[in-house]
Amino acid sequence: MQRASLLIRSAVLLVLIAPVIVYLWTFGWKLSQDHTRWGEFGSAMSGIYTPILTLLTLSVLIFQVRLQHEMHAYDQTQAYIEQARSDIEFYVGRLESVVTLKISTGNTVREVLHASFEPSDPQVLDSSKLRALAHMLNGEVPQLLGVLSAIQAILVGLAASQQAQYQLNYTSAVQKMIALLSFETCVAIENYHRTLTEGRLKGVKYVFSPLLSE
Repeated sequence: MQRASLLIRSAVLLVLIAPVIVYLWTFGWKLSQDHTRWGEFGSAMSGIYTPILTLLTLSVLIFQVRLQHEMHAYDQTQAYIEQARSDIEFYVGRLESVVTLKISTGNTVREVLHASFEPSDPQVLDSSKLRALAHMLNGEVPQLLGVLSAIQAILVGLAASQQAQYQLNYTSAVQKMIALLSFETCVAIENYHRTLTEGRLKGVKYVFSPLLSE
């Protein structure tokens, strides 16, 4: 970066002094006592430097606009990432509470998920029995689907960009879910989501389930 800046400054300096050097090389180095010669020199320099300085000014303005655009984009990225981090904190904490709720069978949501939504065969996820269980669970604890959908939307947004900040926060969000819920629970929740929605939702990103991850 410093080398590029040095090259640019050197190029600008060369452009500025080149006309004077060419003029002196052509018409000589001796100072004239003739006012007319000085007038001719001023006219020549004015004709040469006016377009040069105009281009330099335009270049500076373009650079400033570009810099402002990059700063604005950076601020937007930081704001988005901060909001995503805050939302992940909230929703993962909320999901951690939801899976501890008890349903009418006397089991917690986590126990039901672990018992029924970790099959080894992906076809089981589309079975009528498991689908009925998923709808029953959704009827008693609808916030499970709502919170999970919110988390998935955040993960999709973070995974959509290859920028380091996005990828770092995406990985952090995934690790946070594993730390607070356990990997097995994350797998079961994704399988539950797939069974309940019947795979009809577009753009859903499954991260944990080996039956669903691409």
